[in-house]
Amino acid sequence: MTKTNAKKIRMVFFRLVPLVLVLVFGLSPVVLGEDKPTKKETIAFIQEKCDNLKIAENITSRVYTDEKDDCTFVVEVKHIGQSYRKYIFHLKEMDPGVIKNGFDPLFVLYTDFVNTGVILGSKEEKKERKKAVKLIKMSYDDNKQEVVTETNQEEVTFICNSEKSAEKVGKAMSHLIGLCGGKADLF
Repeated sequence: MTKTNAKKIRMVFFRLVPLVLVLVFGLSPVVLGEDKPTKKETIAFIQEKCDNLKIAENITSRVYTDEKDDCTFVVEVKHIGQSYRKYIFHLKEMDPGVIKNGFDPLFVLYTDFVNTGVILGSKEEKKERKKAVKLIKMSYDDNKQEVVTETNQEEVTFICNSEKSAEKVGKAMSHLIGLCGGKADLF
């Protein structure tokens, strides 16, 4: 190989490498503006698909964030004039790897309402699932006195306006859990 050919090859190499680097890294999704949705956008999407739903004549479902902390979610089911269930959970305590679609069996049992929702599960720690979901139930006893009970549980289910929406909301919740500091198990 002559000195002239070697010089030409070197010049082509030094011009080609920067061009390839610009093409590979310069056209990444970040540069093209294809960022992941922000926390605010993700919450708005979830609420659009799952908040303020009328399940039956006098049953409504709400999904919203806590006023003080946008990583704390509240799912509220009201049977107007009779009872309510309120689930409160911090997204950091939920596992983005165990989100699935399903339905709330109580809706089916009492209303014949079968619509797909999202089921979130809490993280496992030391061979035991945390009971990260606080459930507050209010109902009335035989004397029409209000009875409020509080328990903790491992999962929460909330209903969306369609099966397709529930699938998208499951992905959105997984993304939002990550934004709030939650992490999936390694395997």
